[in-house]
Amino acid sequence: MMNFEGRVSIEVVRGCSGGAVTIAFTQPGRIDRVLRGKTSAQAMELVPTLFSLCAMAQTQAAQCAIDAASSEEAGSNADLACRQCLTEMETLRENALRIACDWPRFLGEAVDKRPLKPLMRLVPELNAALAGGAALRIDRAQAYEIIGAAEAILQDFIFAESLAVWDQRRSADAVKEWAGAARTPAARLLARTAQAGWEMAGLSPVIPLQPLATEDVCNWLNETGAGLDKLPAPQRSAIPETTLLARHVCDSRLANPGATMYPECGLWDRLVARLIELSALPGRMRDLIDDRAKPDAGRTVGAGIGMSEVLAARGKLSHVAKIEHGRIIDYRILPPTRWNFDANGIAARALHHVTNFHAEDAELLSELVVNAIDPCVGHTVRIN
Repeated sequence: MMNFEGRVSIEVVRGCSGGAVTIAFTQPGRIDRVLRGKTSAQAMELVPTLFSLCAMAQTQAAQCAIDAASSEEAGSNADLACRQCLTEMETLRENALRIACDWPRFLGEAVDKRPLKPLMRLVPELNAALAGGAALRIDRAQAYEIIGAAEAILQDFIFAESLAVWDQRRSADAVKEWAGAARTPAARLLARTAQAGWEMAGLSPVIPLQPLATEDVCNWLNETGAGLDKLPAPQRSAIPETTLLARHVCDSRLANPGATMYPECGLWDRLVARLIELSALPGRMRDLIDDRAKPDAGRTVGAGIGMSEVLAARGKLSHVAKIEHGRIIDYRILPPTRWNFDANGIAARALHHVTNFHAEDAELLSELVVNAIDPCVGHTVRIN
């Protein structure tokens, strides 16, 4: 399967003045070459087969962007809700899997494999219950049962208590109390972070990515050659981030919630933001199925140009489609990785803080900070 997300190479140099961090992002796959000349229907048959990572989010983003570019009426609100519900379950699966598989490793512990297979079944089972997003044929009772099973996995293996109880912990001190008492890998990693003095490792202002301006998107779509590597936004010294922390930066359970425009947050807040997201997902899925939440849809940004911005497991995923005479003539994807691992992005800023203030633990903390920013990105970290 061709890689349309690319890979990140990170080099951290200790010992020089102020430390140095170099991040290089490579994008070997060109989705436009695959989809150019295809009809909307042909493209939507292809897209789910092209991605192994965040396939549901990629499918949702593609459908919304193509619908907007085609000037076709988007699916019903219920259809859109079903698609987004599948993306939300994918977000739950990916983040829970990474906690189950990665967080014990940072503690030097063996992985508890019991939740892995049940987690892997959640998306296909929900997809069947929601008829692949076709609202007219959904099995609501079965969907509720699957969401309940997902919630039970989170309660048993991550929170060690009901999500309702955990959600009542509305302060950083209450989360710290939970971390000191619960025995799950999630709680123990937070406790270890506090005990080791790593709470502020990677400290950096959180600058959330805002919805992209129409003019910037259209200019970006016109870029060719080396311009394809540019971001569709005015270049700044600090590139905004699209992470779970940026999504929950104002939550009172963070050590430094967003009381200011760009609050400074460290490793503790990034780990807690993952838990905040997970605790909210079952409720968000129920709200979508019960028509209590408005699902995301694409928007038209120019003649024959449609765009969608989907909140996926690791951050905002953007698709842009340009269609003429019923066929795709250009297509771009902007994954969260492209923002977060830009040379001036949040990963570089956070890792620079690690080299300056945690040099003795730089190897472990560099991996931990990268995992907290984006646990799924293919990457290599070299410490010199």
